Order: sequence, then C-alpha cells, then structure tokens
Amino acid sequence: MKKFIAAFGVDKDGNLTDGHFGDSEYFEIFSISENSIVLAEKRKNLKIVEKMHGDPNKAKAISALLSGVDVLVAFRMGPNILRMKKKFVPVIVGTRDKRMAKKLVLKNFSHILEEVEKEGEKNYIAIKNKEE
Repeated sequence: MKKFIAAFGVDKDGNLTDGHFGDSEYFEIFSISENSIVLAEKRKNLKIVEKMHGDPNKAKAISALLSGVDVLVAFRMGPNILRMKKKFVPVIVGTRDKRMAKKLVLKNFSHILEEVEKEGEKNYIAIKNKEE
C-alpha cells in the first residue's frame, strides 16, 4: 500500500499555525494512505533565533527535526520554502482547521504522492478550500 508521512505545523490549540510553517509550536506527524490518516507522533518545534528572515540555519534545524517526513502541511510557508522543497513536498492548504486540512490532503492524495515519488527538487502544492 502506498503512503507518505506528513508533518502538520500546529499551534498549542491544534489548529494549523497562522504564521509560517517553521514558526509552528508543534509538528503533528501523520501516516497517510489513500483512505486513511493516522497520527503517529507529535514533535515540539525548536526555538530557533533567526539572524535574518528566511535564515538557512532555521531550515536546516527544522529539516533535521522532521527526519523521516515526506510532506509539510501548512496554512502559510515562509521564504525557506525554497530550501525545504529540496527535501520535502510543501503543501499549502487554504484553512487553519486541522480537520479540514486532513480532508484536503486525503482528497489530493494521488497528486501529493506523485510529487513525493518524484526525483530531485519537489514542487509545492497549493490546495484551495472550497468549503470556506
């Protein structure tokens, strides 16, 4: 069965972070197959002091923290998206509601998996939430 591992950037209330993905308080890690999404673990984000907006050291630290992850799911991405898409598929969803974001990822499973399986740098995927 085909699957991928996705990190959802969330705040303390469990909603997708209003800020950039890298500023999330936690990352909820899900194992996702064509018709299921299962929470595997929750990782606390590191507090990285940025020397500049889009600091490459922040991208490296978060990339290391998210080892084993294929997809980054966020309401917003910052300038480090350019660095992160070398290793991950960034998916930007048009909602902060985690329940709706999970539905959108499942609905777009095949498209996301295709990007995960692609060699080299990945493209980001923007999914519009048509229910809001």
